[in-house]
Amino acid sequence: MNTEIDNAISEVLDGNALTLALDFVSYLRASGMQFERGKGYWQDKYYWLVRYMDEYVCFILIDGCKEEGQPWVIWSDDSDSAWYADYPLDERMKELAYANTDVCANCGSCGGGTSKTIFGRRFDNICRTTFRFNDPNVNAVECAKKLVDIRKNDIHANAYQQDCKTNLVIKPLTPDLASDFFDFFDNRAFTDDSPEGPCYCQRFQMTREEEEVAIGDMLRQYGGFGNALKHGLVDILRELARQQIASGALHGYLAFIDGVSVGWCNANDKANFPEESANRARLYAPAEKREKIVVCFEIAPEYRGKGIAAALLQRVIDDAIVEGYAAIESLPRKRDGRYEWDFAGPIQLYKKAGFVTVEEREKDYVMRKELNSV
Repeated sequence: MNTEIDNAISEVLDGNALTLALDFVSYLRASGMQFERGKGYWQDKYYWLVRYMDEYVCFILIDGCKEEGQPWVIWSDDSDSAWYADYPLDERMKELAYANTDVCANCGSCGGGTSKTIFGRRFDNICRTTFRFNDPNVNAVECAKKLVDIRKNDIHANAYQQDCKTNLVIKPLTPDLASDFFDFFDNRAFTDDSPEGPCYCQRFQMTREEEEVAIGDMLRQYGGFGNALKHGLVDILRELARQQIASGALHGYLAFIDGVSVGWCNANDKANFPEESANRARLYAPAEKREKIVVCFEIAPEYRGKGIAAALLQRVIDDAIVEGYAAIESLPRKRDGRYEWDFAGPIQLYKKAGFVTVEEREKDYVMRKELNSV
């Protein structure tokens, strides 16, 4: 398809730059992007704004910086979305992205550079557009395409997240919701071969001695957890969770979309945990401290990345404030990047909710949010 931007590229560029620019524009078009010619300051230049679902994805300038040896330039979007903050890019793509970060030159088009986390690394004085590819070579164009893909996914996720939030209902777990709890864990949790399942979130509330009484003989009889699952262990774990729900020992929140349970968060007063749980976690604190702890999340695979964990966490915070708690803690694991089955919740989830790291340990962090209770 020959359009205005293709004509401008063919008119201005030649050689490798012509080939790469046409290839990049073709890739954008095949990805469903829309092109809008720049107006105002840009109306006399070959400048295009590239959108997807009415959101900016990138900007392209042809022949605008030739005097600087930049016959064409690609900028990333200038939205406030931190889609690049901790996305798990491979190391090669990370280095290409880092090499093309847009350091603020005080051009006056915005309020100046800011600090940003870019694929897990902190940078200072970065322009609002974050990335700038000047006369990009084949590797840089490959990186720009990857960034387009990530931004497109971010737009989809944000749109779906808003749709989910419209239909999202979060309820504290009570005995009346036991059937919804088990419906979730039996039918939607861990359905992507997660190494964390099967589980009914029962271990945190048990001591090692209690777990030994409940399942120790079976584990020894069948030579471990895996084989015991084939011989009725799931039913025992399920019954343990049922008892904990009935007694109030297991506490947390279920997330529902259109009446179907799709997510879970185990959060409880630290005084309700044993001094050492069956999985060796040490979550206990005296009741007079008035502290809660967020233990784990499980979100149905098809609903991950939609803001459900963040909504669950915010409900924990809101209720803790109303209930007069002094603080909430969490124990996110140390990770090199995104981990699909991060049951403790990623560190960025807690940072966005106002938690700060108060202790770094061998395998995890202790994060804490002080509360101004009402």
